[in-house]
Formats: sequence, structure tokens, C-alpha cells
Amino acid sequence: MSGKAIAATLAALAFACLLAIGVLFAAGAQAEETTPKCAKRADLIKWLDKNYHEVAVAIGMINDQSMMEMYVSATGTWTLLLTGTNGVSCMLADGDNWTFSTAAFDKAKKGEEM
Repeated sequence: MSGKAIAATLAALAFACLLAIGVLFAAGAQAEETTPKCAKRADLIKWLDKNYHEVAVAIGMINDQSMMEMYVSATGTWTLLLTGTNGVSCMLADGDNWTFSTAAFDKAKKGEEM
């Protein structure tokens, strides 16, 4: 499998995971109570930084009307946001113990087999 194919596959899997999480919570699964749930994107990002020291680690377009964003801190807290074209973001899920490895992406960039 070529490096480009691996990278495309990994990107599709990451997007599918984020989308599945969003669908689960949109369908009625309950996330841990977090305040605020929805706010202007800029205000919510500032709130995440101030309260949890979270920064964006993944951003993906869902369609021309919305995007998913994953914010994570060095201590492992994480928040999944859905942002619309109106500039409002809503927290879909949050938690802790986030881990992330870039090894697969690094190999794909170099064209190495997995």
C-alpha cells in the first residue's frame, strides 16, 4: 500500500471515529455535564484554554455547513466540538485520559509500510 493510500485510509478512519462519536451524542447519549455546552467558537476556545489548557489537535470538515474539532490538554483532558457556519460551537463530548500517537501518520508521510 502506498504512503498516500495509507494516509488517506488513516484520515478516513480518524474522521469516521469523530463522526461516530458525534452521532452517538447527537442521538441522545449523555456526555458528562460541562458548562457551557454551546457558545461563540472564539469564546468557547478561550474557555477551554483557560479552564483545561486544551488546544486543537484535529479539525475536519463534515460538510460545507459544519466541522468537528478535537481539543486536548497535556494532562489528557479532551473536548469534541461541532462548529457551524454561524460561528457557534457546541461541545458534543468530553473526558480525560486522551492519548495520541503520530507513529502511523509519520510512517505514511515517509511512504513506509505499516
